[in-house]
Amino acid sequence: MPQVLVVGLLEQDSGKTVVATAIAKELKGRGFDVGVSKPIAGHSAWYQFSTVEESRRKRMLIGEDALKLYEAAQVEDPLELVSPVDVLTAPPDPEILRWRTELYHSLIGNITSVGVLARVSKLHKGVAETVHMVVEESLERVSAPLRREIEELVDLLEPRPVKITSKQLEELLALEAERIADAAVAELSKKHEVLVIESFNDAAAPCSEALKSLAVVLVAPGRMAVYAGEKYAKACEALLGLKHALRTRDLAPLLKPIYTQPTPVKQRGDKLAEAVQKLVDLLEKKLEKRREG
Repeated sequence: MPQVLVVGLLEQDSGKTVVATAIAKELKGRGFDVGVSKPIAGHSAWYQFSTVEESRRKRMLIGEDALKLYEAAQVEDPLELVSPVDVLTAPPDPEILRWRTELYHSLIGNITSVGVLARVSKLHKGVAETVHMVVEESLERVSAPLRREIEELVDLLEPRPVKITSKQLEELLALEAERIADAAVAELSKKHEVLVIESFNDAAAPCSEALKSLAVVLVAPGRMAVYAGEKYAKACEALLGLKHALRTRDLAPLLKPIYTQPTPVKQRGDKLAEAVQKLVDLLEKKLEKRREG
């Protein structure tokens, strides 16, 4: 079934989740059976502490973006399927590092060095089988108050976390995450009339299946651009031979959008809804053509 991929121009705070949830709500309001997906997610225990509390309540590691998408679409799909790969990060305590600031900054900039908890939910015969993992070497570097909060979460997670190293987390994200995400996206795409997929950071796509999208919406503070999915996928395929990790900054200069529009300040929810209505008008025409085809 048709997919809409939402990507961001910046590593942080592009506004992907705000736009993706608004698109899902608008499509749902127009009578489409809408599914949502955040295939690969990362969130900070420090900056998004509410995710620690919510994960405790659900006894499952889950990120803020996935929850917002899930609530916007009001789907009945398992959360594990909506967000099959999830990593919780926590900054190291500079005191524990003896104020070696160069080491501190090198750790902060690497998700596998600050990842303290992870969850993967692999599809097996249509059912998501979940494994939680705790990275003790990274957790030991976290300041005591935050570490205690995370340890409380560890004690509540189901199934109980297994211990892994930061190197094993790196291998998981590099070698397995995309395959797990692909399987979940393919399954959700079969279940819904249209699937809204949100990428992570400024990644051009979270997984290969996401590149089968009918349209791609690139979000930056103050502007949205829509690209034809097929052309976007072809550009990704061409560039992947030159780059290992493909970012939207690599693609944007090479592709001509089929539509752009300013994005209102996100606190102006009514104005954002109006802007997304225009964007969905375009998407709906493409979806109707796909229906007829």
